[in-house]
Parts: sequence; C-alpha cells; structure tokens
Amino acid sequence: MACFITSENQYSTSSKVTEIASRSFSNGSYNSHLSRQRQNTKSWYEIKILELKKLSQNWQDTEVNPPNNVSLYWASEALEVLRKIDFPCDRIAASVDEGVCISFVSKKNKNKYADIEFFNNSEIIAAKSDRVLPPKIWEISIDEISNTLEEIREYIEL
Repeated sequence: MACFITSENQYSTSSKVTEIASRSFSNGSYNSHLSRQRQNTKSWYEIKILELKKLSQNWQDTEVNPPNNVSLYWASEALEVLRKIDFPCDRIAASVDEGVCISFVSKKNKNKYADIEFFNNSEIIAAKSDRVLPPKIWEISIDEISNTLEEIREYIEL
C-alpha cells in the first residue's frame, strides 16, 4: 500500500518501497544534494521521473514491474502541482507495489510523514502518519490530487 519511513530514514518492510535517489548518495551528501537541487525544483522532479522511466523489469530482483506510463504521468502531474504551490517533496521513489511514491517529512516534527502513491493500475492512495497512531490511508481520484496535496501540505507544515 502506501510507503512509510521508519526512524533513521529507513523504509519499513511493510512499505515495500525502494528509494531511487539515495542509491548514489550517503545520507549527508544526499541531503546536501537535495538542497542544491531544490533551488531548481522543476528540473529535480523531471530528473527523478526520468530515472524511474529507466527502471527495467525485475528492477527489484523480484517479479515487480517498474512504474508504467500511467503512474509516471499522474506522479508528474502531482509534481507540477507541488511546484506551483511551492511545496517540495522529500522523496520520489519507485514502489514494489508497482507505481510511484511521493513522500514528505515535516521539518518541525520528524515523526510527521505523508505520501501520495500512484499505482500502475491507476489507483491513487494518500497517507498521513505521526508514527504513533495508526496512519490515515485513503484512496483518492484523479480530480482530488490538488486538494489532497494541499491537505498533505497543511498536515506537514502544521
């Protein structure tokens, strides 16, 4: 289902998400890289989508399909909304649930996490978590992407 980060910026096994961006960076240099890249957010988003497009079949050494054109298209649309509202995400990742996950972590409270995941089958799931109570997970429609991203922004920035 949705992708959740556990403590120490590691993905839990239940999230089944692989972080593409962190493969080539250590934690410190990755954060520095993100800061530099966010100065030109649109190109950073475009680069991440291009990286996801290049994933091959069995990219996770399993029978998992990489993100397809459907999930990549809707993730790109969401990233464009994020660029317009000046709300950068923290990660863009491929999911072993077959899709694209865009995630956010609060700068004020590292336990506050949210994501929106676009699946290859056109389903879209959003989630919010304080890592204490059970997460709120809900399915959204294409028409609800902008409002959901605003809701996530309010949650993360609060």
